[in-house]
Amino acid sequence: MTRDRREGDGELLGLKFTIVDTAGFEDDDAATLPGRMRVQTEKAVREADAALFMIDGRAGVTPLDEEIARWLRSEDTPIILLVNKAEGKQGENGLMESYSLGFDNPIALSAEHGEGVVDLFDALRPIVEGHDAAAEAEALPVPEGEEDEDVPLGPMKLAIVGRPNAGKSTLINRMIGEDRLITGPEAGITRDSIRVDWQWEKDGEVHEIQLFDTAGMRKRAKVVDKLEKLSVADALHAVDFAEVVVLLLDATKGLEAQDLRIADKVLQEGRALIVALNKWDIAEDPSSLFNGVRNALDDGLSQVKGVPVLSISGATGKGIDTLVRVAFEQRAIWSGRVPTARLNRWFETAVDANPPLRRRGASGSSCATSPRRARGPPPSSCSARGRTRCWAVTSAIWSTACARSWGSRACRCGSISAIRAIPMTSDAAVVVVDARGMKCPWPALRLARAMRSETRVALLADDPQAGREIAALAGEHGWSVEPEGGGRWLVRRS
Repeated sequence: MTRDRREGDGELLGLKFTIVDTAGFEDDDAATLPGRMRVQTEKAVREADAALFMIDGRAGVTPLDEEIARWLRSEDTPIILLVNKAEGKQGENGLMESYSLGFDNPIALSAEHGEGVVDLFDALRPIVEGHDAAAEAEALPVPEGEEDEDVPLGPMKLAIVGRPNAGKSTLINRMIGEDRLITGPEAGITRDSIRVDWQWEKDGEVHEIQLFDTAGMRKRAKVVDKLEKLSVADALHAVDFAEVVVLLLDATKGLEAQDLRIADKVLQEGRALIVALNKWDIAEDPSSLFNGVRNALDDGLSQVKGVPVLSISGATGKGIDTLVRVAFEQRAIWSGRVPTARLNRWFETAVDANPPLRRRGASGSSCATSPRRARGPPPSSCSARGRTRCWAVTSAIWSTACARSWGSRACRCGSISAIRAIPMTSDAAVVVVDARGMKCPWPALRLARAMRSETRVALLADDPQAGREIAALAGEHGWSVEPEGGGRWLVRRS
């Protein structure tokens, strides 16, 4: 399953280190996909402070294990031999055979049951502590008076997403200047979301960036393999973790409907979006292509304006500096703070253009807003004093279709995280939660239970299991579910 090198923070009995997961070692030609995977494994071993060589204790020593052992003995990296699945008598033979590989003191391990962890700790401890001591000796001292200065935003988290074979891995390799990720003509090579730390130098300044390479995302109807589903879920998790997301398009194919779906997911998560046309060096009629993509984005993403559209080439490096510069500009806007007075003026203008409904004879509606208090897209509460009260989310949009359908102003929340961010003290008359495309609409019920008894929660969902799940969960908490048709349910207290 694993293809690229994937790094992560590891901890073993209080011992902290960085661990790298590598692909299986295959004895194939370097031009093939297994051969390219082997090259990445070889680079990981050479760059590591220690390598863990794991064999199957129940299968014993195989010819491939012997070949890997010969290669590892030729490297300068310290090798620790692990015999996995060594619990019980079935693993004893494999443990005895492992001595023939030529490594000192193989460790009997059972990853499933946690056996042999102490022995592994004893083997890793001198290596990790030696590395930490060297790192502390090389660390520069912090000048006095600088400890309490404002902490910067930290490394920019930049995710690259798009359809399969759009050139995401090639672009990252060009940015960092090495073949860190596996590339090739085959579509769907990348399976995991890989984080790569990079330093971008511009005008004498060094900027820290965390790049995230993601798997290509096809139409949902075409994703039937379980492995591909996991890859897409991992890519969406990278989007949720990122600050700025680059939607990479294939300039030879133009803009397709799937690209707009991916862009909509990014916007629903409240991330800064940049659209980049890759393979610009081989695009035909680039001027009309660029204008066509610009116009299609204006029509397909009408809820946002001014999304940057850039032309780049991952193969030649054209436009990469411009892409990174625009990414930092978008991050500054994304993490900026909106003053309360400015937000109030905007909200008053919006209410004047679309006044809220109110009871006959009631006084006109007045509005009060609270500013953003954190970096990123946290919720801003907006209460309209009149017939209807609702909670808006910063990254959400007002849905007039839902308002007509339910007879009241509606708040459309595009993600479960946005639903959870809604304050739990609202006394809204009607709250519309758009859970279409989600597998778990339960946060809507969590929101409803915390509200007053007269609150109605209109839930939109398109998952086949949603109706049964909603009814079962609502019954446990004394709520009734009334199907409205068209994938809608009205949830209220019984």
